[in-house]
Amino acid sequence: METLIILFFSLAIVLLIISFFGTDKVAKLEEDLEQMTLTYMQDIHQLNKR
Repeated sequence: METLIILFFSLAIVLLIISFFGTDKVAKLEEDLEQMTLTYMQDIHQLNKR
């Protein structure tokens, strides 16, 4: 029983460390969406100028 508890705590610590060093996909997605929105707005502005 003690071995199982130690194993779960070890696994939790490893997963916590991995979560800190993992890439932040949400931030990348937000940045891509913002860039796409800016490009879209520039295109609309160019079309309206014509």
